[in-house]
Amino acid sequence: MTRAKQVFEPDPNMLGHYRARYETYLDLIGAMRDFWSRAEMRKTVS
Repeated sequence: MTRAKQVFEPDPNMLGHYRARYETYLDLIGAMRDFWSRAEMRKTVS
């Protein structure tokens, strides 16, 4: 097994930015959830 030589540590000064981007990502998932379920339903029906 190999190990990464570096560890990623987020910049603490950017936490507000990261939080806002993650909230946008979660909002997009919520908005697309209905669409994805309808697309899945179409796959099983056809």
